[in-house]
Amino acid sequence: MAAAKLQRSARLGGSGVELRVWRLSDGGAPIFVPQPMHGLFYSGDAYVVRLTYTDSRGKGRAAIYEWHGKKSSQSSQMAASQHVLECDGALGGIATIIRCGQDAEPAHFLGLFEGKMVVR
Repeated sequence: MAAAKLQRSARLGGSGVELRVWRLSDGGAPIFVPQPMHGLFYSGDAYVVRLTYTDSRGKGRAAIYEWHGKKSSQSSQMAASQHVLECDGALGGIATIIRCGQDAEPAHFLGLFEGKMVVR
Protein backbone atom coordinates (compact mmCIF):
# COMPACT_ATOMS: atom_id res chain seq x y z
CA MET A 1 0.00 0.00 0.00
CA ALA A 2 1.18 3.51 -0.80
CA ALA A 3 0.79 4.75 2.79
CA ALA A 4 3.02 2.00 4.17
CA LYS A 5 5.62 2.88 1.53
CA LEU A 6 5.38 6.56 2.51
CA GLN A 7 5.82 5.79 6.18
CA ARG A 8 8.74 3.41 5.55
CA SER A 9 10.43 6.00 3.32
CA ALA A 10 9.91 8.69 5.96
CA ARG A 11 11.62 6.53 8.57
CA LEU A 12 14.47 5.31 6.37
CA GLY A 13 15.55 8.27 4.28
CA GLY A 14 13.24 11.17 4.73
CA SER A 15 13.70 14.36 6.66
CA GLY A 16 11.44 16.99 8.11
CA VAL A 17 8.95 14.40 9.36
CA GLU A 18 5.90 16.00 10.95
CA LEU A 19 2.83 14.38 12.46
CA ARG A 20 -0.23 16.54 13.13
CA VAL A 21 -3.54 15.38 14.61
CA TRP A 22 -6.97 17.02 14.78
CA ARG A 23 -10.05 15.88 16.68
CA LEU A 24 -13.54 16.48 15.27
CA SER A 25 -16.47 16.20 17.63
CA ASP A 26 -20.15 16.58 16.70
CA GLY A 27 -19.34 18.27 13.42
CA GLY A 28 -17.51 21.16 15.07
CA ALA A 29 -14.34 22.84 13.94
CA PRO A 30 -11.15 20.75 13.99
CA ILE A 31 -9.34 20.87 17.33
CA PHE A 32 -5.56 20.55 17.14
CA VAL A 33 -4.27 17.72 19.33
CA PRO A 34 -0.90 18.52 20.97
CA GLN A 35 1.94 16.03 20.52
CA PRO A 36 1.82 14.59 24.07
CA MET A 37 -1.78 13.52 23.34
CA HIS A 38 -1.03 11.83 20.01
CA GLY A 39 -2.34 8.28 20.12
CA LEU A 40 -5.24 9.02 22.48
CA PHE A 41 -8.54 8.71 20.65
CA TYR A 42 -12.17 8.89 21.79
CA SER A 43 -14.66 6.48 20.22
CA GLY A 44 -17.30 9.22 19.96
CA ASP A 45 -15.14 11.41 17.73
CA ALA A 46 -13.44 11.42 14.34
CA TYR A 47 -9.79 12.35 13.76
CA VAL A 48 -7.54 13.53 10.97
CA VAL A 49 -3.88 12.49 11.20
CA ARG A 50 -1.41 14.07 8.76
CA LEU A 51 2.08 12.72 8.17
CA THR A 52 4.32 14.97 6.06
CA TYR A 53 7.99 14.67 5.20
CA THR A 54 10.60 15.20 2.53
CA ASP A 55 11.85 11.99 0.94
CA SER A 56 15.50 11.19 0.24
CA ARG A 57 15.18 12.83 -3.21
CA GLY A 58 13.96 16.10 -1.69
CA LYS A 59 10.34 15.65 -2.74
CA GLY A 60 7.52 16.53 -0.36
CA ARG A 61 5.33 13.55 0.61
CA ALA A 62 2.24 13.16 2.76
CA ALA A 63 -0.31 10.69 4.04
CA ILE A 64 -3.57 11.83 5.60
CA TYR A 65 -5.57 9.40 7.69
CA GLU A 66 -9.25 9.85 8.49
CA TRP A 67 -10.20 7.80 11.57
CA HIS A 68 -13.77 7.26 12.75
CA GLY A 69 -14.57 6.07 16.26
CA LYS A 70 -17.33 3.46 16.59
CA LYS A 71 -19.58 5.98 18.34
CA SER A 72 -18.73 8.99 16.17
CA SER A 73 -21.65 10.91 14.72
CA GLN A 74 -22.25 11.30 11.02
CA SER A 75 -21.61 15.05 11.40
CA SER A 76 -18.18 14.34 12.97
CA GLN A 77 -17.33 11.98 10.15
CA MET A 78 -18.43 14.50 7.53
CA ALA A 79 -16.40 17.25 9.24
CA ALA A 80 -13.36 14.95 9.23
CA SER A 81 -13.80 14.26 5.51
CA GLN A 82 -13.97 18.00 4.84
CA HIS A 83 -10.83 18.63 6.92
CA VAL A 84 -8.98 15.91 4.99
CA LEU A 85 -9.81 17.71 1.74
CA GLU A 86 -8.65 21.02 3.20
CA CYS A 87 -5.37 19.50 4.43
CA ASP A 88 -4.71 17.85 1.08
CA GLY A 89 -5.53 21.06 -0.76
CA ALA A 90 -3.10 23.00 1.45
CA LEU A 91 -0.43 20.46 0.47
CA GLY A 92 -1.16 20.85 -3.24
CA GLY A 93 -2.97 17.53 -3.56
CA ILE A 94 0.11 15.37 -2.95
CA ALA A 95 -1.27 13.31 -0.06
CA THR A 96 -2.23 9.68 -0.03
CA ILE A 97 -5.57 9.56 1.79
CA ILE A 98 -6.46 6.58 3.98
CA ARG A 99 -9.79 6.13 5.76
CA CYS A 100 -10.06 3.73 8.66
CA GLY A 101 -12.36 2.98 11.53
CA GLN A 102 -11.97 1.93 15.12
CA ASP A 103 -10.74 -1.67 15.42
CA ALA A 104 -9.92 -1.75 11.69
CA GLU A 105 -6.76 0.37 11.71
CA PRO A 106 -3.99 -0.66 9.30
CA ALA A 107 -0.59 -1.48 10.78
CA HIS A 108 1.00 1.61 9.21
CA PHE A 109 -1.52 3.81 11.04
CA LEU A 110 -0.86 2.09 14.37
CA GLY A 111 2.88 2.45 13.72
CA LEU A 112 2.56 6.23 13.78
CA PHE A 113 1.89 5.96 17.52
CA GLU A 114 4.59 3.35 18.17
CA GLY A 115 2.08 0.80 19.47
CA LYS A 116 0.71 3.22 22.07
CA MET A 117 -2.71 3.99 20.57
CA VAL A 118 -5.47 4.13 23.19
CA VAL A 119 -9.19 4.45 22.50
CA ARG A 120 -11.53 5.57 25.25
